[in-house]
Amino acid sequence: MKRTIVFYILTLFTATFSFAQSFEGILSYSVDIELSAKMKEKGMTKETVMVIMDEDGGFPETINYKYKGGNYVLEVPKSGSKSIYIGAKNTLYSFSKDKPQLITATDTSVNLEHLMYGINPSVTTEETDVIINGKTCKKIVISWSNGTYEYYYSDNYLSMDPALYKDFNYNMWNAYLKISKALPLRIVKKGGDESITLIMNLETASYAKLDDAIFNLPAMRIDEELSAIMPSNQKTYRKL
Repeated sequence: MKRTIVFYILTLFTATFSFAQSFEGILSYSVDIELSAKMKEKGMTKETVMVIMDEDGGFPETINYKYKGGNYVLEVPKSGSKSIYIGAKNTLYSFSKDKPQLITATDTSVNLEHLMYGINPSVTTEETDVIINGKTCKKIVISWSNGTYEYYYSDNYLSMDPALYKDFNYNMWNAYLKISKALPLRIVKKGGDESITLIMNLETASYAKLDDAIFNLPAMRIDEELSAIMPSNQKTYRKL
């Protein structure tokens, strides 16, 4: 159960129709969780899960995203983990503090639902009365066979050009941006009946000019042996 919970949380992290005011800067989200009814029936509590997470590197209380053009960096300060998305490669490179020599590269052109089942997740939009940071939000719901992602956004706030991420099929990020043309103020990721719901709320949005150096990747070589046991959309690299 402990490994399952940790893997589920980490997996969830695992992320400007061309106009000048596309957001560049840093978004900081607070993180919370809710347990499913079935997990509660088994005696699990939110506090128990958070203790387990703390034993395995820390519950990710805050997640920071740094956006510039078609690239972004995702950082989890408490665990020291980081991911770098390079738009030109359409690839997400993930780094872990406990395995500093290894890098996981995810091909974000791949839609896993379509790859495995031959179908695309459904995408629906809803009007809401939800207000986040003083902004009235709309909601986009992306439904997979094993869960949903709910994105809350506000028109013309934190604008982002969907063309920059048009090939980002992983987690249907491109489908979300095509409709919203804006970065989310809240993200709710729900799994199945025995899973955890992850809730990310935007706390601060800081407009800033970012140094391109934050997107630099280390020299690396592919690890064929480890890559062979990874999902088909992922490869493992080693730092040189």
